[in-house]
Amino acid sequence: MGLITWFKGLFVTKESTVEEKLQKSVSQAEGGVSKVERRLTEMISKHEQLEELLPEAAREVEKWETIAAFAVNLGNKDHLRMVVKNKLEASNAYKKLKAAADTLEATIIQLQSQAASGREQIDEAKINQLNLEARLASAQVRQELAGDVLGKGPFAALDDMEEATVKAESTAQAYEETSAVRKKDVVTDLDVEQEMDRISKR
Repeated sequence: MGLITWFKGLFVTKESTVEEKLQKSVSQAEGGVSKVERRLTEMISKHEQLEELLPEAAREVEKWETIAAFAVNLGNKDHLRMVVKNKLEASNAYKKLKAAADTLEATIIQLQSQAASGREQIDEAKINQLNLEARLASAQVRQELAGDVLGKGPFAALDDMEEATVKAESTAQAYEETSAVRKKDVVTDLDVEQEMDRISKR
């Protein structure tokens, strides 16, 4: 495996790790919102049950109020005391039931707001993720085209080739010059003949 291939593999591994981490974070957020929504469904069902009980509890209070009004006219304190006690108990039961329904309703409204906000954040995160993935893909293509991986690219390769060519030309020229010098130092038969002719003409 070449160094460039190893580096590319490392780069992709890091990108995959980041993408996996982001996906895991989004999945966890979705799981949390889904859990809240399931809880909301249960709470809404209980609130509906409480709301169904309220009219009956209110009628119970009205019943004992009517009975108490008649009991006052009867002049029987023990009976009146019993009726009033029942009326107060019915009234307290209604108040507790109404308070529970109101508290549950407020909690439902709050959780609905939180769940909606969570969904919006998740949707925004998904959009941002797609945007980042597109930008990352674009950056990778630009990087490959520019030859930025370890500084190697087509132009760098041309520079290397030109450097090798210049070096080879310099070496060839040096050999040629050395060969020319050697040729000058060697006495050939022609050199001997020419020198003999020159001496004979004196």
